[in-house]
Amino acid sequence: MSVLSEFDFSAVRKPVLEAESLPPFCYTDQAFFDREMSRIFRKSWLYVCREEKIPTPGDYFVIDMLGMSVIMTRSEEGKVNAFHNLCSLRGAHMLDGSGNARMIRCPYHSWCYDTNGRLVRAPDMEKTGNFDHVKNGLQ
Repeated sequence: MSVLSEFDFSAVRKPVLEAESLPPFCYTDQAFFDREMSRIFRKSWLYVCREEKIPTPGDYFVIDMLGMSVIMTRSEEGKVNAFHNLCSLRGAHMLDGSGNARMIRCPYHSWCYDTNGRLVRAPDMEKTGNFDHVKNGLQ
């Protein structure tokens, strides 16, 4: 049985001016972390930044959160997009940090995506039967 199931959280759940702090194990216990992730962070939208952080078409930044790497981009049309920082072909990590790029290129097989996540170029895939560029965009 984990510490999480044995602890009485009633003192923590009191009104703010009467409540106690979380016990120290909450900051190190894997079961507490997993529960917090599933019940709080993976249930709703999360704030990443203000859109002014990527003001110009082609601007991007990468954020690592909830165990995932996410690319935030500003498209040529001005739309803000978020994509997994993984190439559709083999899941290679594509970008780090921030900058400006008209294309997102996978360093492994050179697949290229535009800032809307559409697959624009997939070298050698023209030889593959029934390959669909639309189905292989970023997600």
